[in-house]
Amino acid sequence: PIQRVPVDGRAGFADESEVVELTNGDLLWDARQSSGSSRNRYLSTDGGDTWTSAPASGMPVTAVDTGMVRYSAKRSGDDRDRILYSAPLGSTLGTGNSRDNIGVWTSYDEGKTFINPVQIQTGSSAYSVIDKLHDGTIGLVYEVNHNSVRYVNFGLQHLEGTPQQAEVSHYDGFGNMVVRSNGGVGWSGAWTGT
Repeated sequence: PIQRVPVDGRAGFADESEVVELTNGDLLWDARQSSGSSRNRYLSTDGGDTWTSAPASGMPVTAVDTGMVRYSAKRSGDDRDRILYSAPLGSTLGTGNSRDNIGVWTSYDEGKTFINPVQIQTGSSAYSVIDKLHDGTIGLVYEVNHNSVRYVNFGLQHLEGTPQQAEVSHYDGFGNMVVRSNGGVGWSGAWTGT
């Protein structure tokens, strides 16, 4: 159901959403938008009692339920902080204009930017959920053709060992924006944090 929550003193739209705890204890909330291609994002610094709007993302995603999960954290002994994000790349890769071509992005800076999208499957893809499995692989379940679901399983090396397609990335991995006229995806927040 659609939830109305107090955000910056007003009721905010937060439908079909995911929340991830950041390594500093803050919460990042990503929610489906009611229109357009910019996701609704919120940040809580008090355990979810109050939320503030995070800056609009530059990552074009059609209005759909997406997936977001923490994959690793240096504080837990992992090599890097990683948050994974799944959503359709669009019928033309990088446009986010349709429920097609499921992809996964990675954030190495606690959700400030999500970069290096990797297309996982071609064709119809709508609602998705992503999770890290007990063996360290990644499980992705997504809707196909409005009437079935598909499961794929892959390793982290599939996301980090794949050459990046220039047409689907707005960011170079160092927070620098690349030419947007090439199409592409990636989103960047503006809040500060550890």
